[in-house]
Amino acid sequence: MIKSKNLKTIVFFIGLSIAMSAYLALMGKSSNRATAVAMHDFTLNALSNWHHIADTLNIPLSNTKPDMLHPVVRKGFSALDLVIYGHEIVEPEYQKYYQELSMPQMIGQLFIPNDENGKLRYMVGGVQLLSIQAGKEDAAFFIDVPTQVINEASLLYDSIPISGGRDGSGVVRYDRLDDGRYVMGFFINQTNVDNRVAKYDG
Repeated sequence: MIKSKNLKTIVFFIGLSIAMSAYLALMGKSSNRATAVAMHDFTLNALSNWHHIADTLNIPLSNTKPDMLHPVVRKGFSALDLVIYGHEIVEPEYQKYYQELSMPQMIGQLFIPNDENGKLRYMVGGVQLLSIQAGKEDAAFFIDVPTQVINEASLLYDSIPISGGRDGSGVVRYDRLDDGRYVMGFFINQTNVDNRVAKYDG
């Protein structure tokens, strides 16, 4: 027969274990939500900054891929790189003019480590940012996104949980790659981008 003192100790540890499990689950949900919000906010800011740059320099919004901004921007760099690094990747003969325009730069708003091959990666909230697109639809794309983060993002911005793949509609679109990793896009409403861009003119 279990003594009363031992029973109280067992009950205490069971209660503590349940409380800790609930706390860790809550912390995990909070962390996933914070990551989703960070990804969304960075996407909105990056696309707004790209719109401002493109409008000011009269560049087609759709010119976001590497080498599309050459000869003003160094070869191999994209619109995303320009939004992040600003004048640092502009060719020397255009650099002074670009700096005088006080264009936005986002290098301090994300983490940029090297991968195992020495290539730079852009990390937002711990998730790797791949690229941006603009024009017909404005979006930023991320890779190797944890399913918990996709679920939180989907709940926050589309009011539905993750379910299989969704790459045709909604703010949060995602698909699973053959290697098991998820790629996810944040598609931003044009009005939200326009409202952010308006701050440069106001």
